[in-house]
Amino acid sequence: MEKFLNRLKRGFLLVDTQGKVKFASAFLVEKELISPDWEGRRYYEAIRSFDLIRVVHDTFSERRGQEASFRHREDLFKAVSFLDGEVFVEVSPISEEVRIERKVKEFLANVAHEIRTPLTVVKGALETLLEETEDPERRKMVERAKERVEGIVSVVESLYTLVSLERERPKELRRINLREVFEEIIGELSHAIKGKGIEVRIDVSEEETVEADPEKFYIMLRNIVDNAVKHNVEGGKIEIKVKSEEGRKVIEVRDTGVGIEKRHIPLIFEPFFKGSGEKGLGIGLAISKKIADFHGAKIEVESEVGKGSLFRIIL
Repeated sequence: MEKFLNRLKRGFLLVDTQGKVKFASAFLVEKELISPDWEGRRYYEAIRSFDLIRVVHDTFSERRGQEASFRHREDLFKAVSFLDGEVFVEVSPISEEVRIERKVKEFLANVAHEIRTPLTVVKGALETLLEETEDPERRKMVERAKERVEGIVSVVESLYTLVSLERERPKELRRINLREVFEEIIGELSHAIKGKGIEVRIDVSEEETVEADPEKFYIMLRNIVDNAVKHNVEGGKIEIKVKSEEGRKVIEVRDTGVGIEKRHIPLIFEPFFKGSGEKGLGIGLAISKKIADFHGAKIEVESEVGKGSLFRIIL
C-alpha cells in the first residue's frame, strides 16, 4: 500500500492519537510540506506548512474533518482531513483552472465588499428624502429608486455571502432556539405571506434547539422559507416542523406551491440556476447548501409539479 501511495501525485499523511506522524507519502516530502525525517516525530515539528499543521490541529481539537486550501512555496494545495481516532489527511495540488476560479471568486468578494457601504448610504439618503417629500409624483419616483437600490443591495449581499462561505472558517457555534428563529423569519416575510394569503404552521417545540453559527443558520433557513413563499400559490400553506430520525435532527419545510420538475431538482443548489420564468440571480438555495455543508448537514428535496415541495435539513 505504501508503494502505491508513494507513486500518486498527491500527498497522504497519517498522524496517530499521540500526535506523531505515522505515515507521510513521498509527494509531501517532494513538495517540502514535511521533513524527510518525519517518522515518529510530532506533526507540528515535522510538517513545514503552518496551514497544514492547522488542519491537523483543528481536526484533533474540533473532533471533525477539516478542509482548507493553502499556498506553500509557489504551489497551491487543498487539504482534506478525516478523524477516526487517528487523523488522515489527503493533500492535492490545485490546478491552474481552479486557481483562476479562486481569483474570480476573490474578485467578486472584494467588489461586493467595496460597494456595500456606498449602496447603504444611498439607501439611507433615499429613505430620508422619502420622509421629507410630500409631492405624490416625487414620492413615487423616490420609492421606485429606493426599491431598485434595495434590490441591488440584496444581490450584492447574496454574492458576498456566497463567495465568503468558501473562504471563512467556522465561527464559534452557539445553541439557538429553532422556534424563535422561525418566528423571526415568518415575521420578516409577513408582508409577502399576507399578500398571497398563505397559511403558515410552525410545528416546533419551544425547547427545540441546535448548535450552529446563528447568523449563517438564520440565512439558510430564511432562504428556504422564502423559497416556499415565493413559489407558493395564492391561499397556499407552509408547514414547518422539527423531528428526530435515527438519532439525527431533521428540519422540514413543506409548501403547497408550484413544485419543481424532477430533472431540475439536482440543479437547484447550483449557483445562478433558475427555473423557467424565475426572477433574481438564483443563488439563495446555493447559499443554503453551502451553509448546510458548513454545519456538516445535508439538504434533501422532494417535489411534485403542481403539488408543492418538501425541503429537509438533516443535522
